[in-house]
Amino acid sequence: MFDKDKTEKILYNVLSNAFNYTPDGGTISVVISLKNDQTPNLLSVAVSDNGLGIDVEDQQYIFERFYQGRNRLSDQYKGTGIGLMLSKEFAELHGGNLSFESLAKKGSTFTFSIPITDKTDGEESEPEDVAFSKEMDMSEKKSSKLKILVVEDSEDLLQYIAMSLGDEYKVLLAKDGVEAWEIINRYQPDLIVSDLMMPNMNGVELCRKVKTELNNPIPFILLTAKQDEKSVYESLECGADAFIVKPFSTKLLKLRMMKLIEKEKKMHLYYKNLILLSPREIVTESQDEKLIMKLVQIVEDNLDNSDMDVEFLCRNSGISHQQVYRKIKSLTGFTVTKFIRTIRLKRAAQLLKDSKMNITEVMYLAGFTGLSYFSKCFVEQYGVTPKEYMEINKE
Repeated sequence: MFDKDKTEKILYNVLSNAFNYTPDGGTISVVISLKNDQTPNLLSVAVSDNGLGIDVEDQQYIFERFYQGRNRLSDQYKGTGIGLMLSKEFAELHGGNLSFESLAKKGSTFTFSIPITDKTDGEESEPEDVAFSKEMDMSEKKSSKLKILVVEDSEDLLQYIAMSLGDEYKVLLAKDGVEAWEIINRYQPDLIVSDLMMPNMNGVELCRKVKTELNNPIPFILLTAKQDEKSVYESLECGADAFIVKPFSTKLLKLRMMKLIEKEKKMHLYYKNLILLSPREIVTESQDEKLIMKLVQIVEDNLDNSDMDVEFLCRNSGISHQQVYRKIKSLTGFTVTKFIRTIRLKRAAQLLKDSKMNITEVMYLAGFTGLSYFSKCFVEQYGVTPKEYMEINKE
């Protein structure tokens, strides 16, 4: 078996290269052959043109990534590097190869080959683990992979980054800020990697919207070909968490992403632990800590109010709906509902451990109205039922 999607991408990139650099009236031919005298069988596709060709001194760079930034190829071949480099990596990923022969002003032949094996009866094909998609099936099982949105107007670079990240993350793709904004609101990615210069809505504009209009601001990395003072200032001023100058290595990009994700996780863990402590155990220092503890205190003072919601928190804290939601989500990773429920369950656990109340009394005092739901939520947070928790803490 072979990967149909990747094979189509290789053929598309090689054909695009031929079409782009063959003049009107030129000739392009495609020869497909199957070598079945070896195991596995080898599918070979050769795309030939009588176009511009590649100078001998430039041929060593044709599969290099970002070679445009190094000005090593003539203008006539700008725009092909990442696509051809990506195609070569796809071919090699499947045990094949992509090679070429070329004469300047006479044309080129690009040949890619991939092994093909027959699937035996009853044998299951391995599921593809690399996910590059603009659309996600909402009915699929929740993936353990974090969702990363990549925004880039260069199709070649977009696919290259997607291929590089796909083994570790669920990758969503967009070609400009407008398309990205739709995806952000639909799928809530965990991190965004965006080019700075794009049509319709550029990276700075997109980053500013993410940081000011979303209830849960998302970590944001800007990619830029510029490193002048103005570009650096714009990147920082719009709220980007990091910016990377092109050309860059995917190793650096992955490291920046990992550090931002780790930072987010550590912050969530810190504030989750904070709300589980008693107020007297906490010495608040930062404004965020004071805000969270203010909201915690409001919930604790009104635990028997089963109708408590975000509007209740806003009225009693004097803080806007957007700020309450944004702060709770960004600092703890919780929705407002889960934030309130976590504090209710903390109080329930304390009562089950320290008081002589029965489970029903504890349930009502903590603001729950049904035993089944109370037990379900308690198990989710503490791993045991309320009854088991009482028995464990009897001593």
